[in-house]
Amino acid sequence: MPASRPADPLGRALRTDVERRTDEEAAAPWQVLGGEERGRLVELLGPLWVAAIGSGLLPSETTLGIGKV
Repeated sequence: MPASRPADPLGRALRTDVERRTDEEAAAPWQVLGGEERGRLVELLGPLWVAAIGSGLLPSETTLGIGKV
């Protein structure tokens, strides 16, 4: 769909539903961890995330074309 043409209401509703569902699924592994465990995982993943972003291998715009990461 051209960027100049707005999505119709059904398309927007579908996208909202997909985004909600993927957020819920992505949160599930974090929810089984306790607070300290989540904190430790964030500590461990932080340097990996910074390295991945800094590598230049990830696109600066999402593959959906909806803006900067």
